Amino acid sequence: MWSESSEDSDDEDEQTNFLALPVQAYVAETKSESGTRAESEIESERSHGSLSISEGPNNIVNEELSIGEDAFVWFSSLKPLAADVVNAQFTFETLTAPTAKDRFLKEMNNSIEYLEKQETPTGVEFSKNEFILHVEGTSWTYRVVRHIRTTSWPGRLTLTNQALYFEASGVMSYETAVKIDLSRADADQVKPTSTGPWGAPLFDKAIAYETSELSEPLVIEFPEMTSSTRRDHWLTLIKEVILLHRFILKFDIQNPIQAWEIHARSILGIFRLHAARELLRISSPSPQTF
Repeated sequence: MWSESSEDSDDEDEQTNFLALPVQAYVAETKSESGTRAESEIESERSHGSLSISEGPNNIVNEELSIGEDAFVWFSSLKPLAADVVNAQFTFETLTAPTAKDRFLKEMNNSIEYLEKQETPTGVEFSKNEFILHVEGTSWTYRVVRHIRTTSWPGRLTLTNQALYFEASGVMSYETAVKIDLSRADADQVKPTSTGPWGAPLFDKAIAYETSELSEPLVIEFPEMTSSTRRDHWLTLIKEVILLHRFILKFDIQNPIQAWEIHARSILGIFRLHAARELLRISSPSPQTF
């Protein structure tokens, strides 16, 4: 197994080096002629001692952008840590804003540390490589309410890369979590819905999940004053996890390394989304330019 992994790693390195050549060529073509000093001129100045240390590296490095959006999108398909090919365009716009790079990486790190500190749902033991991706309904986050016929139960909602958990709030702690397995082949019956007093569909701020695991649909509301942004956010994350497992099942991916790579892309994508949402909350850009 180790020999096969080594060969795969060598092939991957060769493929990466091969694919990186067009990126390097693209970067070279996109350098600004007016803002770039020829290498021969710099070498000449170095040989004559005219390039002093006092000038610093800032005068040596080009001030103009040396890489474009297309190259960044291409490179993100090889290194999906800070960006992924499906959303690299928006990530590029975020990172090229003043001081945005440091903020983005800092917020991404903060979101990872925050989720690592979250408690495992009551009565649940996570499977191997199961990670918490989003949590709401705690004392320091927004409210989450489950509707069962004409009754409502506030609680904590936890999303992982394997399942969705809801814990009803008790007197001193949370009750045993209700688990919705999102890795099932039929795990696609999630849709937006409306809730209200005595079951009246007045507020369009909830989701409904139908599954054979429960006798009736799981209806979760995300109360907020005006829009349904929170509901749409949760709906997007849940569908992302569902589509992740549907992709693995459709193409019958048995190799654990390949399966984990697909998991990692979705997990990192959600972490990047958390960081970007926090950046937008701190400093919202103009809608015409984002």
